Amino acid sequence: PPNTFPPAHPQGLVDVQVGFCPKCQGKLNKPIALSTGRVFCKECLEEDVLFQKEHKCPVTLKPLKEWQIRPIFVE
Repeated sequence: PPNTFPPAHPQGLVDVQVGFCPKCQGKLNKPIALSTGRVFCKECLEEDVLFQKEHKCPVTLKPLKEWQIRPIFVE
């Protein structure tokens, strides 16, 4: 199926390839998914999103509700 995720905002972080974090650009560590379809390392997301008063996706800058931020469990 085609990618239906919202596009990156010009002032947001640049998208990176699947399996890598847009913030640190390293391999995902304890991945957290957002409703915008972007995935970040838990630590990177905590720095950028979770401690802000208004949660926003760092790539799309779209507002997020706390329930739209979900950990991904990988074995």
